[in-house]
Amino acid sequence: MSVSAIAGLYRDAHLTGKAGPSLPAAGSQRRQRLEFIDLLRAMAIIIVVATHMRDPFPPGGLIKSEPFGLLFRHINLIFIFVSGFLFQYLLGRFSYGSYLRTKLRNVGLPYLVMSLPALAIYLAGLKEPAPHVSAAAEYGALGQLGVMLVTGSHLAPFWFIPMMAIFYFVAPVLARMDRVPVFYWSILPLLAVSMVVGRSAADDNPAQNFLFYLPVYLIGMVMSHFAGRLTKVPALGWLAMMLCIFLPFWGPAAGDPFHDNFLFVTKIAFCIGLTGMLALHVRKTPRWLRYVGDISFGIFFVHYYAIALVSLLVERQFFGGRLAGITLYLLSTAVVFGLSVLAVAVIRRLSGTHSRQIVGA
Repeated sequence: MSVSAIAGLYRDAHLTGKAGPSLPAAGSQRRQRLEFIDLLRAMAIIIVVATHMRDPFPPGGLIKSEPFGLLFRHINLIFIFVSGFLFQYLLGRFSYGSYLRTKLRNVGLPYLVMSLPALAIYLAGLKEPAPHVSAAAEYGALGQLGVMLVTGSHLAPFWFIPMMAIFYFVAPVLARMDRVPVFYWSILPLLAVSMVVGRSAADDNPAQNFLFYLPVYLIGMVMSHFAGRLTKVPALGWLAMMLCIFLPFWGPAAGDPFHDNFLFVTKIAFCIGLTGMLALHVRKTPRWLRYVGDISFGIFFVHYYAIALVSLLVERQFFGGRLAGITLYLLSTAVVFGLSVLAVAVIRRLSGTHSRQIVGA
């Protein structure tokens, strides 16, 4: 997530309740609605949009500077973390056949639909495909389209969907792990594997990205499995984990030869701390943030198109082909986010009950 595909099931459960000391026990068939997860989903998609908004900015500027890089590197793993949390949270109603059909309908179909504009751009020759896509030219246009869909390389964020498809297929194994929690100790060696394998450099290898993010997904599951204990940890403990996000700015850490792995671990710690802190303090999510959380998967699908549009407008009208400056970055991020929410709202209004098969929300 994906976050919002699984969250769609969560939303459909029509469960009510509040977060805090009354968090439900793991594995129950009927679960209270966790207000802090609504907020966490909203925060996750806002972080994703803010991260991708850096892409059109020129190298050498503040937005592409090392401090920004340290802050944003691997921060998108919060999306995978929340996906794991929600997967475990809904295991009480898990049926593999139904689960796969739901994923095909609410993830696969919108993935194809929302891919059409990007694929059309490549077919029209308006943009050069990635090298691994060009290598499939001998199989014709259909071969190249197939490679793009299998790798998600036709639009920057879409690598996420083919990777998540692997999580969907291995869902019974993950469910079994949750029934025998001792298997969660495998997270430790899997973290080591993740650091050795690394994330696919061009995000063109879903299997590699699956191995890289598997421990993150499992940590999200652990946090859900033991959700009832989150409020027993002092706030200072969660705060300390959140502040780990700033450790890479520490001089000695910045020179570590395994610096990227260090960034990876600190972002995981941040996600854990943020989840615990929200569980401890959030009693009710503001209505507009709950709405953002509910449509977060739709925002995921449309936001990069909005980034392309806003970047084009800014380049042509204001900076002669150059985006620059923190003010412009913040303004652009806000506009992109607003346009994405508006686009999803319009599609939902026009398509009615079929909106989840079109835009995933």
